[in-house]
Amino acid sequence: MSKINKDILGLAAEFAVASELCRRNIYAQLTLGLRKRTDILIETEVAMLRIQRPDFYILTVKDWKKLLKKELIQTGKVARGEVTIDEKNVPIWEDGYHQGWKITPEMIKEHQEKWDKIVAKMVRNEGTKIECETASNSG
Repeated sequence: MSKINKDILGLAAEFAVASELCRRNIYAQLTLGLRKRTDILIETEVAMLRIQRPDFYILTVKDWKKLLKKELIQTGKVARGEVTIDEKNVPIWEDGYHQGWKITPEMIKEHQEKWDKIVAKMVRNEGTKIECETASNSG
């Protein structure tokens, strides 16, 4: 069997995530297209979530900030000026052109299959429309 095309593999992952959410009685709808800002829309009577580049690793903003602190701040990369973290918690590297950060599954393994975080977010925000982006291990 030949290597699976990256776009097809990504689409398969989106379907798998949406399927898992539907299995848990959460309505999830894929948005299709190559240049889109949202991969999956999740809606219930109480909330709406917009998920970008989903993987099977579910991180909250608090989880992401903790990861930044551990991997970039505590290692001295921020203090040495190698990277800064902007107001949206996006790492900006010293060359000014590279944003983001390559995350390996090993770095976020404690967040694998944590679907309950999505359910908890929707329950906490009852009656409010919210938008939430998840971090992923995509490079």
